[in-house]
Amino acid sequence: KQKTAYEIYQCDWSSDVCSSDLSNISSLKIEITEQAGHRIKHEEIYIDSKNNKIIYNKNGDKNLFDAPEKIYDSISSIYYLRTLSLNPDEKTDIKIFSSGKVYNATINVVKRETITIGSETFNTIKIHSVIMNNDMSKKKGETFIWLSDDEYKTPVRIETKIKIGSIIATLKKASGQTEKPKITTSSTVK
Repeated sequence: KQKTAYEIYQCDWSSDVCSSDLSNISSLKIEITEQAGHRIKHEEIYIDSKNNKIIYNKNGDKNLFDAPEKIYDSISSIYYLRTLSLNPDEKTDIKIFSSGKVYNATINVVKRETITIGSETFNTIKIHSVIMNNDMSKKKGETFIWLSDDEYKTPVRIETKIKIGSIIATLKKASGQTEKPKITTSSTVK
């Protein structure tokens, strides 16, 4: 039996995303608390896009970084992707700040695909994201994202490869599509 990620690894995420218009989505703050056994890690990332600075606080230790003009965290990058046209074979590059470092991410729109989650079937746009270190010499991560192929581009499935396998988050419930969608996901570790 597969265990859910919550059963073996607890993680609470909170992200504030700010947008003055859809073409300029920017992240303001992200907080992450992870617990694996007795080990707890707490991170806060504050992005000051006006002054191109990042304040990174890990377990109470604060550091200040220079930031590129447009930079996202892992959550706001998905918000940004949802604003793009996302046609197959299109590619875009973005900068992502994670764990105290700036990474280059290449986003490839793979194809349109129909997937089934539980009893629901979704028409989706499949995206492949490859994250490289800043000098582009080493791959740091790889993620597949399936967004609904409609005006909302709701994240339906996210699969991230990690050292011990992969983490899969699937859409459990979406509501409020005419206003602000409320989305619940479930995650499993393979």
